[in-house]
Amino acid sequence: SEVDSISFIAPPPTTGVENGYEWVDLGLPSGLKWATCNIGANSPEKYGSYFSWGETSTKNYYMESYYSYSETPLVLPLNNDAAHVKMGGSWRMPTETDKNELRDNCTWTWTTNYNNTGVVGVIVTSKKNSNHLFFPAAGRYYNVLKDAGSYGYYWLSTSSLSYASVLCFRNGNPIVVSTNVSNCYGSTIRGVCQ
Repeated sequence: SEVDSISFIAPPPTTGVENGYEWVDLGLPSGLKWATCNIGANSPEKYGSYFSWGETSTKNYYMESYYSYSETPLVLPLNNDAAHVKMGGSWRMPTETDKNELRDNCTWTWTTNYNNTGVVGVIVTSKKNSNHLFFPAAGRYYNVLKDAGSYGYYWLSTSSLSYASVLCFRNGNPIVVSTNVSNCYGSTIRGVCQ
């Protein structure tokens, strides 16, 4: 018997690769894709590399006397955006608007043992398509590593006045810390792409 042909359009992929780095599609209204790992990490539960805000290289000491980026623009230029410099392609650091979109369109769940790795952090699950990201509670550097396993501090590319914006969480609640995190601190970065 004759079979009618039916048009089928495949749904867009929920994960993909941009310039060699994997992203996940959380169904965000902007279409923004978030990297599955921190810069310098090869799996979601790894902390990755730490950067001072506006700097694109890691270093041995994260203190005011070793901080080389003296400006505080409203948005970092791409040559001072560690995600763009390290990942290339269309990757960049997220903005405050990107952070708010992620916060508002996802459920944030604190875990003390992500995928049986023993790593503490938050699972960020899309309310639209149930895809998820994991952000380890990687702490921050100021001379020594502090708050690892308790807090996550992720630099954003935006700032207000003299402090850069941060996606910060503890117990699964994303908040922006802009008054008590010095730009010289070493924090992790999660890239985004369009």
